[in-house]
Amino acid sequence: MGIKNKISVHQPNPCHPCSIGMCILFATLFLNLSAFAQSPHKSNEWLKGLPDSISIGDINLPGSHDAVAINKHHNTPYSCHSTTIPEQLEAGIRLLDIRIKVKGHNPNYSFATCHGKFFGGSLHFNEYQSLKSVLDECSAFLKNNPSEFIIMMLKIDDWNGKDKEGMYEALDSLLFSASTNYPIYNTGDADLPSLGSLRGKIYLVSRIDDTREFGIPVEFPNNTADLMPPIETHLIHPQEGEQSAVFRKIRAYPIYIQDQYKKLGHHEAQAKLALVEQTIPVKKKGDGEVVLNYTTARRGFMLLYKVYIQDSVLNYFGSRDISARPINFGWTMLDYENWTYPTDKYSDLNLIKLIISSNFQYADYPEKFKVLKGEHKQ
Repeated sequence: MGIKNKISVHQPNPCHPCSIGMCILFATLFLNLSAFAQSPHKSNEWLKGLPDSISIGDINLPGSHDAVAINKHHNTPYSCHSTTIPEQLEAGIRLLDIRIKVKGHNPNYSFATCHGKFFGGSLHFNEYQSLKSVLDECSAFLKNNPSEFIIMMLKIDDWNGKDKEGMYEALDSLLFSASTNYPIYNTGDADLPSLGSLRGKIYLVSRIDDTREFGIPVEFPNNTADLMPPIETHLIHPQEGEQSAVFRKIRAYPIYIQDQYKKLGHHEAQAKLALVEQTIPVKKKGDGEVVLNYTTARRGFMLLYKVYIQDSVLNYFGSRDISARPINFGWTMLDYENWTYPTDKYSDLNLIKLIISSNFQYADYPEKFKVLKGEHKQ
């Protein structure tokens, strides 16, 4: 037997069952490791990768501040985004901050979305699409992506001198009537829901009043950061001719809100960044608390000029080793969520992508990175 034959005897036959088994084993291991190397799903269905049991307060959510203040072509004093609601949702946004203007006359009220009531409101400079069209767009997105949910925070910026009682009836009819049939989650339960119970649904948060008529109520602190405790209502019910006190929970969980957007001094960007950084560690996993962290501020005459710090917030995360980055930091509210910035490690990056990845141990961006100097891209 020659040397060639001896070698061939000791070499594994590529067609041998043992060799095939080893190949399958290594391929399986490679695929499993690859699964941990990136977020498991596309941005339009990224919640699919999280378990049903997780509380929505323990999910790091990218949110859209004044979500419908959209101008596709120009950054104006009244605009906050250049992307449509469907585009925002497809990109991964899961919390929409919706501002409303009441229109029409009782009993035929209608509702437009808007941004504030200040200068220009009467000329419709700050008025955008109808609230109904926003609800239609959200419903269509959830129908196509049933693994997802949308938190919709409603606030009336412009009552327009209308009667509140009649307006409430009209808004209730729009949101909850059988004819519209929007997939709105029943907020009869005051507790913070789990992801599984919300998939395919819209979760309403109300800044309209202190009842649960239009969602879970929350009152915002005035230009500061503060913890809003749970809300209990003291109800009196007659019982066998007597009166007894009954406490009914309206919102069972606390909400910490950082929305200081003005009077930040002469260095607004640095001051706002400090507020955002101070709020990030407030959230602790499993604490039953919601944290809302707004990243935008305003300055100048009539607050017409805006302060953006997306690149600095990216650097806050990128400057840390993966083991030192925050695991839970709540819901982050963004303007121009689609702005991307060049980095030294991961090419162009935006906060939506990073926030989504933080729910999967930053698997897409495990190494340190730094935002490079240069203009953002849209």
